[in-house]
Amino acid sequence: MSRNLQAYAWGLKCLMLTPLYFENWYSLFRFPSVGIVRKFKLKFSFSTIIDLVWGINIIHDNFFGKQYDWLKCKDKIVVDIGANMGDTAILFTTHGAKKVYAYEPFPYQFDIAKTNIALNGMQDRIELHRVAVDARKGTMRLNSGYSAGNQSIIPVQRGLKTEITTLSTIIDKYHPQILKCDCEGSEYGTILSTPIEELRCFEQIMIEYHKQGSADLEAHLQKAGFKTEVEGYIKKWNCGIIKASKAGQA
Repeated sequence: MSRNLQAYAWGLKCLMLTPLYFENWYSLFRFPSVGIVRKFKLKFSFSTIIDLVWGINIIHDNFFGKQYDWLKCKDKIVVDIGANMGDTAILFTTHGAKKVYAYEPFPYQFDIAKTNIALNGMQDRIELHRVAVDARKGTMRLNSGYSAGNQSIIPVQRGLKTEITTLSTIIDKYHPQILKCDCEGSEYGTILSTPIEELRCFEQIMIEYHKQGSADLEAHLQKAGFKTEVEGYIKKWNCGIIKASKAGQA
């Protein structure tokens, strides 16, 4: 099967799950639309059918698949690197997070996240930044058009000027206790450039790793006193999740 046919088949499979996840599924195919997630009563905005396909996949993994339920967010300060459509920041808030500082550098995804946070009345508990997080501070230009939420921070010549910050800066400013990092390759620069004594402020860390594997990230976290567990889920792309916790936090 060609790559295009595989993508269409995957998209159709996702759309067939719409009634399973949304109370008002019958009204979602007139765009723009707002879906109400079953059980959680949360609202998410969709501007195109492509956004809906990606949104269904994300809601399946994060809300019904409970991918992030391992993190104990109640009454904690959470940093969310790679906020995408605001789904994890909203999830952490639903789980009782005291405050979520969310970072999404791509304008298209940032605008969706901002809309979704407002739809759920969570502006006072989620602080959203259109800022990239990487190894060094600076600026870059990023694509200001459509993005699917699974792109790396690759600079372009005629994009929107975007600030880059570091995890060390975020730690120093907000003193967080929980970290979620899903930033399509930037996790290596972000985590490995952060001194181990600074990483120790976290009680739990959850990282999605891409292509370069988990070994270097695990070694750095273990030096900071974390116990790590790896779940690989796309072996051919060497992608997976690292769960890191201190003693008594797992």
